[in-house]
Amino acid sequence: MINGVIPDSLKLISGAEAITPKTEEVRAVHEIYISAVNAQHSAISNEVLDYFI
Repeated sequence: MINGVIPDSLKLISGAEAITPKTEEVRAVHEIYISAVNAQHSAISNEVLDYFI
């Protein structure tokens, strides 16, 4: 799980952060999305660490 989910989550975050929307409205939604995937990654990482510790 650690070798699959966490790296894939990091790839998703990196890919999303590499996108620069052109309009202010889309940038605002994009920032919400970035926050959401970062929160999801943090939650998954914490759960995985708790499971193995």
